[in-house]
Amino acid sequence: KAIESKEYEKALEEYQKAYEIRKDGYEIIDGLIDVSFTLRQLDEAVDYAVIGLKLAKANKDDESAAKYYYDIGCRYEISKYNKAEEFYKNALNTASELRSKLKYCRKLALYFSENGNIPKGLEFLKKCLELINEGASDTYDIQSDIVRLEEILNKDSDLNKSTEHYNIGGKLFNEMKYEEAAKEIQIALYYIPQDVDALDILNRCLFKLKRYDECIEVAHEGYLICCRDRDFRFFDMFCYNLGNCFYNMKDNEQALKYYSMALDAKPYDVDYAYFVAACYRNLGNYEKALEYFQLAYKINPEDENISEQIALCKSNLQ
Repeated sequence: KAIESKEYEKALEEYQKAYEIRKDGYEIIDGLIDVSFTLRQLDEAVDYAVIGLKLAKANKDDESAAKYYYDIGCRYEISKYNKAEEFYKNALNTASELRSKLKYCRKLALYFSENGNIPKGLEFLKKCLELINEGASDTYDIQSDIVRLEEILNKDSDLNKSTEHYNIGGKLFNEMKYEEAAKEIQIALYYIPQDVDALDILNRCLFKLKRYDECIEVAHEGYLICCRDRDFRFFDMFCYNLGNCFYNMKDNEQALKYYSMALDAKPYDVDYAYFVAACYRNLGNYEKALEYFQLAYKINPEDENISEQIALCKSNLQ
């Protein structure tokens, strides 16, 4: 119930109380992991995953142990890249079900390829094919991933070219030369089409240029990649940028949808809370607007504009 009402700190407190009563419940431990992660308490999320891992090992539950290895890897990938590989490999080696093995094997392939080690990524994708031949269901279209990486690998200079254009584009963006930056990033994406780092910069360039339709298309592509790969580094930003586009196009309902998703992913971001409130205000729902302006004020009480918006909402509710 606390999660449904976005009271994540309360949710964490309740899960902790439940854990004190029952220390052998996977669902309680999973709740502690997920809420800690939502609150960006990454070290705490890892600590709870370690507790789950120890419980699973004590129960000789390989499938659950593999899941906790994977959870730790996901958290480490965000903050400590050099540790993620170890835990993803442990997840793969521990899992007992082919479905899970395929999931973890593909994650390793993505991990290596996205960090520039294309040959290693290709190696794990081919292991994925072996698992599919053993009976695992291919819900990821592994063959397409292999073709994409082989094309990159066969063009020895592709990664270097992508990096070169990405770096030029990033420099031009910082210089506020958005048109030139967008062209460079589009060339980088030609070589590595699903590079979320490049998509993020291109998305921001298009927004600055007020090319909202193109911006929505790029942000939505990035959003889908983040969802598919559970890559949370840019998830909230793509949602926020989608919200910004729709907000500037006066589509407050669509903007609210994506601002809310950004806020769910990062509950203590003042901009996300502010624009959720602004959408509710524009839609005439001053009660909900007040709720989220107050949340924004709680995050940043020194912002005078937020105080003015709170007063405006209260005035409209009288």
